[in-house]
Amino acid sequence: MIKYQNTIEWFNDNIYYPIYRFIIDPEYWYEDKIKWPLQRLFRGYGDNDLWSLDSFIVEKITPALKAFVKYQKEHGHGCSMDLYDKENEGNECAKWLEVLSKIELSFDLMWAENVATDEWFKKGNEQHIEDSKKIQEGLDLFAKYFQSLWD
Repeated sequence: MIKYQNTIEWFNDNIYYPIYRFIIDPEYWYEDKIKWPLQRLFRGYGDNDLWSLDSFIVEKITPALKAFVKYQKEHGHGCSMDLYDKENEGNECAKWLEVLSKIELSFDLMWAENVATDEWFKKGNEQHIEDSKKIQEGLDLFAKYFQSLWD
């Protein structure tokens, strides 16, 4: 979901580059407009998605993960057993929701890196280092609780 900063970016992506590629590099145009979309339709990914598989995975997981976390916050019926707090009556899965929030944050930060908006470029080095630590923490939790992502 690319958000354009101005009409020039939109024009370049939607008008200029497709025409340029069609005239100058018809093979790339064929791959971009026909081959890769058909591959995505029939096998779920295109050859070009393999160029940056991490970005492809983040793009596919993030929307579903966000919906899952929202659902858990609103209607969750269970949580990972090692995070279940039977002494916290009425809010037994509070620790699980904290873990899910950290996982969601890490995917949001990875998405921001993939999109690399002006806001991302304005961050200082220290902020990027802090974000990298949050990403790693969320990925570690994602791996640890991967089989608990159900309700």
